[in-house]
Amino acid sequence: MCLLCFTEQLLPEIVSNTNEYANEKLQAMQLRPYSIWAEWKDVTLPEMKAYLGMIMNMALTDRPCLFDYFSREWISDILFFSDVFPRYRFLQIHWMLHASAPHG
Repeated sequence: MCLLCFTEQLLPEIVSNTNEYANEKLQAMQLRPYSIWAEWKDVTLPEMKAYLGMIMNMALTDRPCLFDYFSREWISDILFFSDVFPRYRFLQIHWMLHASAPHG
């Protein structure tokens, strides 16, 4: 996977589809007070580019669990990932990522 595969037309479409999908899903949810979704905001184009860059970097930095990339343990801390996004924001984008238009 390379960012060259994501054209200037495709990336905004993915951002738009992700936001549309997330908003549809979140409207149908009964959110708990401390839900990760309580602070959802639409994904921006720079965030999507950063997300895709992180995914590619994760392929080069093997960890057994997604949460390990955001660890603050001294022995396994990789500052790059948590410097780009807080874990909750990365997961929000990850779980709502939608390349095609959602079908309500």
